[in-house]
Amino acid sequence: MWMQARALSLLCLLLLAAAWASPPGAAPTSAWVDKDTPAEHLSRTMPDGSVWNLVFSDEFEEAGRSFVEGLDAKWVATDKIQPPANAEYETYMAEAATTNNGTLVLKMELPSCNGTASQSCRPMDPGFYMTSGQVSTWNKFCITGGYVEVRVSMPGNGIAADLKSVGFWPAVWMLGNLGRVNYQATMEGLWPYSYDTCNLTGDAGMLQPQRFPNTQCPGSPASPHPLLGKHGRGVPEFDLAEVMVSNNTPMVSQTFQTAPFNLGCQPVDPSQVSANVEDPSFLVPPTKQEWSGCQYQQSIGYSTGTPEGHGFGGSDFVTVGAEWRPGPDGYIEWSIDGVKTWRLGAGAVGGVDGEVGPRLIPEEPMYLILNLAMSYSWAGPLPYPGWPDPEYMDFPATMHVDYVRMYQHPNETNIGCDTPEYPTAAYIESNPNSMYTDPKAKPPSGATIDDKGMEKVGAASMQAPRPRGSPTHESESVLAFV
Repeated sequence: MWMQARALSLLCLLLLAAAWASPPGAAPTSAWVDKDTPAEHLSRTMPDGSVWNLVFSDEFEEAGRSFVEGLDAKWVATDKIQPPANAEYETYMAEAATTNNGTLVLKMELPSCNGTASQSCRPMDPGFYMTSGQVSTWNKFCITGGYVEVRVSMPGNGIAADLKSVGFWPAVWMLGNLGRVNYQATMEGLWPYSYDTCNLTGDAGMLQPQRFPNTQCPGSPASPHPLLGKHGRGVPEFDLAEVMVSNNTPMVSQTFQTAPFNLGCQPVDPSQVSANVEDPSFLVPPTKQEWSGCQYQQSIGYSTGTPEGHGFGGSDFVTVGAEWRPGPDGYIEWSIDGVKTWRLGAGAVGGVDGEVGPRLIPEEPMYLILNLAMSYSWAGPLPYPGWPDPEYMDFPATMHVDYVRMYQHPNETNIGCDTPEYPTAAYIESNPNSMYTDPKAKPPSGATIDDKGMEKVGAASMQAPRPRGSPTHESESVLAFV
């Protein structure tokens, strides 16, 4: 483990050196760039005219790849884990992710009850069980700033009226490397903090205090953790796409999650949030989401309607992207099929609002997650209790990814999961409480997390952090993104 981490760090340094040596407009030669990426995509001209280099790509042309931990250089599959939050049905299995016909394939299998697959099997039945796939670049490849683009085809047909896509919750999203997806103990007091000042409010609502605050905060030790440096640390999140089909059209949700939250969970400077509401290519223009968090995090997001059937079925693809500049003067700008949907400037979460200081556009090294989920909470509103219904939906269901590509400005190359300003390797290697290898490990605080994602300390109980920010099912009916 020690030698593997050191070798990975050395590889990242060599890749960075190659990237820094590249002239503007030329892609770095590195193991992270897929040899099958077409030459015309080795660089990208951005809207401002600058030419950015390709720093990571995967075209998935090699068939039959396995993403079992340790077998793939770029990706690792989540294995034998049912997500402990967000009211999800599936259990992720490594064998549910592979490659075929030039795409990554994440397969959701027909539900079973007590081990027997059946068209009549329903979530309320005893022993309900279904499997699906999730892969990530966690602790392998991370990026700090840049442009991330994924071309993807969702399960079903994207037509709301015949119900074949209702209930699926496919997602493309980014998470800070200190948090391993679906390993809840790694999230406690870190998700979704992007905060390098002092939280004067302490514990607000159900938000957990920042586990590793800035070292200059009153009462902080000289270093919150000797392996993590001086900055306030966290596991920020932003979502390139969470797709839901209900009512009349497929909706693509694109959000930023941060902590701590300010009073009212509204943008500090609303002028720093803008949406492209006039573009005729969207069936439903980018629409501000009503839900803003104020329980575990602050959420700012927009949902955009795409034409029925576009980006579904394994043959029609949609491209989702995010351009991200970290720091106090940064921004995130989301897009669909190359067209801007909305933009979040740093001023929307910066400045002082009440007793909360500026939150940052993430400076943590972040990794990419691709998954096919099913949720009764986030994928609604569902037709009736007990959905999904295999009599209407086609199983196995598949999510296809044609490619993943990441670009950075030649003067702002910053790749690697362990950076000088935001180190992660030594802390992850120390693996406190085995929380990076055991999904049911206790958090460092000594609390425990039960199989429903509830965090218990003595007789008290509170919700554990929820990546992708799901509220409870009971409150979800007013929170659907449609």
